[in-house]
Amino acid sequence: MQITDFFKKNQRIIFIFLGIILFISFWDIIALATSNKYIEEFFYSIYMSFNYLFKKDTLLAFSYTFFRLFFSLTVSIISGIILGLLAGYFFQIDYLLKPTLSVIKAFPLIALLLMFISRFKYYEIIVNFFVIFPLIFYQMSSSTSKIKNKYNDVLRVDGKNNFIENSVKVILPLSLNSILVSILQSIAIAFKAEITIESFGYSSRSFGLGKLIYQSYSLVEYHQMMYYIIISLCISVVLDVIVTLLIKKIKTIDCK
Repeated sequence: MQITDFFKKNQRIIFIFLGIILFISFWDIIALATSNKYIEEFFYSIYMSFNYLFKKDTLLAFSYTFFRLFFSLTVSIISGIILGLLAGYFFQIDYLLKPTLSVIKAFPLIALLLMFISRFKYYEIIVNFFVIFPLIFYQMSSSTSKIKNKYNDVLRVDGKNNFIENSVKVILPLSLNSILVSILQSIAIAFKAEITIESFGYSSRSFGLGKLIYQSYSLVEYHQMMYYIIISLCISVVLDVIVTLLIKKIKTIDCK
């Protein structure tokens, strides 16, 4: 009876633990089946990845990746908020931007990369902008439109409809939590996109974690390649966990 109660209370943790064991087992089976040619035993791979994480080249590559990620996020967030405000407030601007944004949103990441890689020096930032910008824009536009419709009488004080004043005093404060959620979601997506962009943009002079992954692959250093992939995956998982926890916290505040 006590065992049954314990299982019922902790089944989520138990199944997560069993899932981790299952994943490690699959990893080690593949390693054994390929005679460790492509991947090595799980815990040894983690140990080696940890060692590679603190190498000078890895830290330098991460700093380049982080800088490009930060810059593209900053530009995307600022432009997404400004244009989202305008589109949500003035339906004419929304209709004007819709066709272009629909095309950008539908464009495959690889197609964007191939379009810009040979024409622009900082193509990573441009491509990542096209990935992040629509997320911020649509959230801001939707939030602005809802607030304007709900508080239309408040926004038209003395018969006036001042866009800048209403945006600063009413719309932005009321949209703060939804903006934060979209920014947090964008960070996790942008990091994955940045690694992909760097990996496929191997011919450029740009340095980064993605470039290290491709260099290892081209030199047939599969074990080294896996170490860099594991490092990228660990960073991505940490970001996802932090983002998920922060979003839950923001939604809890909203409910209150």
